[in-house]
Amino acid sequence: MARPATGNDETGPTTAEEDGSDRARGLLATRLESLRMRTGVKGRKPLTWGQIAKEINSATGDEVISPSFLYNLANGTKDNPTRRHLAVLAAYFGIPVSYFFEDDLSDSLSATDVELAKAINDPRVRALALAAAGLPNQSLDALRTVIDAMWAQVHTTQTS
Repeated sequence: MARPATGNDETGPTTAEEDGSDRARGLLATRLESLRMRTGVKGRKPLTWGQIAKEINSATGDEVISPSFLYNLANGTKDNPTRRHLAVLAAYFGIPVSYFFEDDLSDSLSATDVELAKAINDPRVRALALAAAGLPNQSLDALRTVIDAMWAQVHTTQTS
């Protein structure tokens, strides 16, 4: 029996219930939750299903998916996404749709792969990467130092 979802405020449910083996929950559920756990910004908690639904709906310009539907997919109580659901989820996480169903992919996507795919989908990050492409190594190292300093400032601001 499933527990009630937690975090049912405007951000939506936050976690899927662990109710046994990955097979019991289903491959789709297991992989969705695995992808969610890899979201967010360095040093912060993964995004909630509400945040993910909001980002997907904003990107599509349409109310494509709800936080509760995502939560139910991830905890295995629903296993009937439409093609559109699967397409927007795959696009959001930067993965092929087949990742949700093919056993031979067996979580072959590392956390870095997922982070990179999500980051490169952001037009601002893509513009920075393209602008930096071809710069000498010394310049790239200087850019990395500036970015690290910016992250340190963000973390300092968040904790004060």
